[in-house]
Amino acid sequence: MTIGAITSAISTAVYNAFGDGYEIYTDRVTQGLREPCFLISCLSGTRGVDLGRRYARTAQFSVQYFPKAEGDSAEINSAFEKLLEALEAIEADGCLLHGRDIAGTPHDGMLTVTAIYDGFVLREEALPDMDSLTTQTNAKE
Repeated sequence: MTIGAITSAISTAVYNAFGDGYEIYTDRVTQGLREPCFLISCLSGTRGVDLGRRYARTAQFSVQYFPKAEGDSAEINSAFEKLLEALEAIEADGCLLHGRDIAGTPHDGMLTVTAIYDGFVLREEALPDMDSLTTQTNAKE
């Protein structure tokens, strides 16, 4: 489970909820933003050792919605309801991740929804190379 995989899974969930009429950006757009659109970004992430090679991962994401008509409360509220449902459960790298602490804030004519996803990563363990192995046995008579 990588940040890129979660970003992609959120993008897919948003697309499934809203359809073709919306642009979905995963990188900052300095010029040429085409509304209505979404901007998906990772706000923070943590990793902690769980057990052996297994690591617990937590990532907080932001989904910003820019309505077609800036400040349109009805459009923002409708998008908020759809995003609450869409971000509840996503599938990343074949794992179902449940969003927690999903919250939204309308401000400056747009909507920002945040969600936290928890998962686990199994780290590959490097095994030492063995060139040869010899054994010597003595049998008693």
